[in-house]
Amino acid sequence: MSALSVPAQSFSLTGETVEFHRTSESGSPVTTTHCKACGTRVCAQSAGNTALMNVFAATLDEIENYRPISNVYLCDAAAWIDPPEALFNFQKMPERPKR
Repeated sequence: MSALSVPAQSFSLTGETVEFHRTSESGSPVTTTHCKACGTRVCAQSAGNTALMNVFAATLDEIENYRPISNVYLCDAAAWIDPPEALFNFQKMPERPKR
């Protein structure tokens, strides 16, 4: 699933939604927000990095305006997947840089 990260403080969402909670590979709680009417995943946010909101690309009106800069979880891609060209490719979720 394609997503893009935006500053959480600049993101707003309208409409009826439902939230689901899970634990990420790193152990951080993640909240995914879905459209209540159709169930489409709209966005996700990790408690491990609340400065970012991850918006799922399928929800965008003009997806052609966005180009990927990374591919993540390539280890889980189906054999027939040809990932788009990107600056960074990761087999799993990369670790956050230490500050």
